[in-house]
Amino acid sequence: AQGSPLGEGSFGVQSLIGVLEQIFVHGLNATQFGVFRQCVWWQYVDSVPELSSFLKSATTPFDGAVGSFRKLERSVGSIRAAPTPKTDSGRGRAFLRLALQQGQLSPFVQLLVVDPALLKLWYGEDALLRSEDGVCAVAALLSSLQALDFAGLQPFSALLDRENPFATPLSEYAGNPKLAPSP
Repeated sequence: AQGSPLGEGSFGVQSLIGVLEQIFVHGLNATQFGVFRQCVWWQYVDSVPELSSFLKSATTPFDGAVGSFRKLERSVGSIRAAPTPKTDSGRGRAFLRLALQQGQLSPFVQLLVVDPALLKLWYGEDALLRSEDGVCAVAALLSSLQALDFAGLQPFSALLDRENPFATPLSEYAGNPKLAPSP
């Protein structure tokens, strides 16, 4: 028997989205190209379809990922074109929800890390997305999410522009016990 689709009201889904945001934020350079503009991981995702020479010039045996690359391009394009969310952080959250709905998050993550030169511009050496073992582990875990129905998610909501409290690392709670989540 199929259960009801997972949606925004689920504590587990909100926690999952928060963890996924932390994966993309881990090791992200603080500023973009040495300028004072703060990096947001959506900007990296948004740049990959246009800037990844590795993906654009893919030949065998990587050609099997061309279909996934086209889906990634369409997903990024639909998020760019949507009137909401308006912030880069909100667009990143929309990307996660859309990828979960489509059952494409694992293939998308694998595509986002295949161009080491582009990845290096955005992420530090110790970033999870720059670790081959880390990406393999994350991709394997994300592939198991394809069995779940995320049709209840709302990728084009203005609410995504608000901060996700589940994306705040626990280390930030250390200095203020009032902010720490209850067990």
